[in-house]
Amino acid sequence: MARITEMIREATGGSRLGRAGMAQVFADQVGTTGSTVSRWRDGVIPGPQWRATLAEALGVTEDDIDEASGPTVTLEEVSAKLDHIIELLERRRR
Repeated sequence: MARITEMIREATGGSRLGRAGMAQVFADQVGTTGSTVSRWRDGVIPGPQWRATLAEALGVTEDDIDEASGPTVTLEEVSAKLDHIIELLERRRR
């Protein structure tokens, strides 16, 4: 799980008790919905358009947000990995 998820969970209260209320307070602070914050808490990584806003709300730098969000993988890298896997599977069939 990405550290950004943990940072958002901490900012919105770690327990389920009051979780929805804290998520809504955080959502209002960053300008989104409570359901979006709940998805972030559940592991969905916020998009790059949220970097500056989240950094300010969490009291960290934008670089911290980038690092906490985990590595970025390009479509080309994913495609190359899938091509490699397909090639390996085809070899096994032979």
